[in-house]
Amino acid sequence: MARAEACAICDELGARDESMISQALGDYSTRNVVLDYTDRLAVIPSVGPLVPGHSLMVTRFHVPNLLASLHDQLIIEVETLLKRFLHNAWVPARVVFCFEHATLDECQPKRICTTTHAHLHLVPLTETQAREATSLASGTQALISQAPGPCDASYPTEYVALFTARRELRSPVIVLDASDLPSQYLRQKVSIVLGLPVWDWRELSNRQLLMEAQARAPFSNINLLTV
Repeated sequence: MARAEACAICDELGARDESMISQALGDYSTRNVVLDYTDRLAVIPSVGPLVPGHSLMVTRFHVPNLLASLHDQLIIEVETLLKRFLHNAWVPARVVFCFEHATLDECQPKRICTTTHAHLHLVPLTETQAREATSLASGTQALISQAPGPCDASYPTEYVALFTARRELRSPVIVLDASDLPSQYLRQKVSIVLGLPVWDWRELSNRQLLMEAQARAPFSNINLLTV
């Protein structure tokens, strides 16, 4: 699908002027920062990182969800990027807490986030922190499904999906009904576990973490947006 109007992730993937990453860095010569990519996916830094290494796995084309749309080739690319992400030197002895707040229908009235471009959060945590975040996020919400993998799960029109990726195995994928959940719901829960007073990416100024991500990124200012 072609770029959607006013999509920040499309703008960043397309290395367009005044992208969100360039504004967050205060460096308008840097239009995007790319940590890794495959034919259909890319890993970019989160503009409001909660921890060092907090990144987003995004589709290189504009679609409203990732996990609910996985097919054989795409799941291979997700697994490939997760494996490479976990083996980076800056994620030692940790797990990656993964979550997506997405919709099956981009045209539904409720806007789930500041962007409807598919993005899976990759948050390096300790085992204990990942367990606490999972428990806190899913404890009181309507469970839709718990499946061995994302392709085996069921997804409502608006959903939150979460799992923990490890070097050797992955936890089951938990899918929650997100029709009544606020935007950035999982960011709030992770922030509570981490003891962070600010969770909203628009208010979280972590320029130093973004500069560290920029320094280790092998790619920048390349057009990765596909149609």
